[in-house]
Amino acid sequence: MVDERAVNKTFNPIRCLLAAAVLLTGQPVLGDAVDSLAPGHWYEIPNTRLSAVLPNPLPPSRQGTGRAESIVDEWSGGAFDTRRSWLLVWGGGHNNYSGNEVYAFDMNTLQWRRLTDPSTDVGGSETTGYYPDGLPRSRHTYDYVEYVPSIDRFCSFGGAAQYPDGNTETDNLDCLNPASGSWETSVYQDVPKRAFESNINAVSAYDPVQDYVYLHTTWIGDDPRLMRWKPTPGPGGTWEVLTGYDWIGDDINAAIHPQQRVMVALGAGEFWVWDLDNPTAGQLQPATSGDSAIENQPAPGLAYDPVSNLLVAWNGGTDVYLLEYDDAAGWGWSVRAPAPGNSVIPSAGTAVGTYGRFRYVPSRNVFVVVNSIHENVYVYRLSPGSGTGPVPGPPGAGGGGGSGGSSSGTALGGPLAALLALGVFHCRRTASGPAAAAACASRPI
Repeated sequence: MVDERAVNKTFNPIRCLLAAAVLLTGQPVLGDAVDSLAPGHWYEIPNTRLSAVLPNPLPPSRQGTGRAESIVDEWSGGAFDTRRSWLLVWGGGHNNYSGNEVYAFDMNTLQWRRLTDPSTDVGGSETTGYYPDGLPRSRHTYDYVEYVPSIDRFCSFGGAAQYPDGNTETDNLDCLNPASGSWETSVYQDVPKRAFESNINAVSAYDPVQDYVYLHTTWIGDDPRLMRWKPTPGPGGTWEVLTGYDWIGDDINAAIHPQQRVMVALGAGEFWVWDLDNPTAGQLQPATSGDSAIENQPAPGLAYDPVSNLLVAWNGGTDVYLLEYDDAAGWGWSVRAPAPGNSVIPSAGTAVGTYGRFRYVPSRNVFVVVNSIHENVYVYRLSPGSGTGPVPGPPGAGGGGGSGGSSSGTALGGPLAALLALGVFHCRRTASGPAAAAACASRPI
């Protein structure tokens, strides 16, 4: 089990940034049931079924009119908008659901909103990646959608299993502006995939330290590779292919530990690690100790918690799995059972995996997850503390708080710039393994 006292004493630049944000903004506590949630407890937020904000009439489906359950059920991912504290959900595709609308669960108001309306004409050529109105086609989103705070956009890094046949893929890099609800479909450089490179079960993760999005395509296309995209500076961003053939399987989900400088992906019996300080070296497949049952689940939720400085995994039930690294013992899992008195048991993840619909919420210091359009949203608190209040993206991010979003969307631009200038994000692990660098231990913050 994790020694919480030791964890709390470890220097953590991410935690320093979040604490400074509270001091600099004086963000008030929101004062709802989430704020009073004790560590180790789950909470089912009442009246939070996504189905309440579905379009009417529903878009068509080859499996019958309005197979809206596929928004979540069919290999659907998500991302977390840290500027507005929104869990973003987008899914459907194949022959399941034609609707391409995007949804956001607002962690400030604890309500769903539909950010876009579905396209009304769902014909056209599937090979283009777009409906006739020019908007991205509905698709299985797996783990290749991310919120990119430096440009304040929700982006789809390619696409797979598109409506209606699911037989073609797209290299299009399309990004949604959450503030306006408008898609940008010709602004960014397309994903540099080769002919036999697939987005089916592809994984991605955003690195807040160096402002990269890492994308790994999968074996289904017989030519998987690791690549990364720099959203700024310059129009369209810049792609860099990091590896040649670099095999990973399917039904996995990825997250980045920004302090240890690694990307981890797991699921369906696999566990992979990439050293972000040497990404061209390709993936490692180290053994793990402890209760590793979560590795055998399909695409479990996986998110970084800056308070405990751990990666946290979940795929149903009350237990969460904590992943940590020790120089002597390597990677190890511990299971955190619910605290005594917890009375809420969240539903199981979908049969095909949770993907990015399990996310950490810095503004509330909880994890949030949605498992079905017909079920309420659940939150879980691992560590004490009420969070930072709404946290915007890095300085210079486009957009504002968005319609109905946080009114403090740009309040931290100057202070964040000062904190980044101090280098608090650049305490890294040593090249020989994720051990705390001496520079981090001596940093006077």
